[in-house]
Amino acid sequence: MKIVDKYLDNIQQESVTLLAFSAASLFITAYNTYKNYLTKAARKCKDLPPREKAICMLNTKIEAKKVEFQTIKTGSSKCKDEKCKAKVQKKLLKISNDIKFLSNRFKELRSQKY
Repeated sequence: MKIVDKYLDNIQQESVTLLAFSAASLFITAYNTYKNYLTKAARKCKDLPPREKAICMLNTKIEAKKVEFQTIKTGSSKCKDEKCKAKVQKKLLKISNDIKFLSNRFKELRSQKY
């Protein structure tokens, strides 16, 4: 989370007034955090049998989405304008819906018998 704060502070210090840029940079930073987390965590799933691998990967995606959500939520305090706040809220809602969808899919896979 410190990287996000440093990055956003640098944007504020440089007097960047483009609100879309600050929201976009927050989303890019959060997505890169998501990708890095997912890549590192997915390595633990690679040697599992197919069914267990699918469950493990789905669980890993859920955890990575939660990290992305938290990164954006933490960085949202840097938004000063309503337009930026609205974009952040829209993105948080989308990620929250993704988490719910993945969680439901995870429950379905766990309950299936092979």
